[in-house]
Amino acid sequence: MYYKLVDKKPIECTFEQWCRFFEYEDNRRIALNEFNDWFVSTVFLGLSMYNPPLLFETMVGCNNPGDILGCSFADYQQRYETYNEAVEGHDATVKQLKAIGAGYEKVNK
Repeated sequence: MYYKLVDKKPIECTFEQWCRFFEYEDNRRIALNEFNDWFVSTVFLGLSMYNPPLLFETMVGCNNPGDILGCSFADYQQRYETYNEAVEGHDATVKQLKAIGAGYEKVNK
C-alpha cells in the first residue's frame, strides 16, 4: 500500500501519486535535530508491510565514525503509526540523547 500525507494524516494513494508526493523532501521530513557529528531524523515513509501500517520512522545517524557516543546510537530506529506518535517519539529520542550529554544541537524542523 502507498500513502501520502494530507493534513498530517496518511491517506492511501496510487503509486503515481506517491511518487509525485515524494519528489519533495519537505513532504517526507517530520523533524531533524543535529548534534555535533550525529543527527536524529524522523520521516514519513509512505509504505508499510505491517498491519496496522507503520508509516513514520525515527532514526539516529552518525556523520563521524570516530564519535563513539553518536555511533553507539546509530543503529537506533523506531516506527510509528501516526504523525503525532512520530513527533512524540522524535522529541523523546532527542531528550534521551541530550540527557546523556550528546552535545550542541542545531534544530532543523
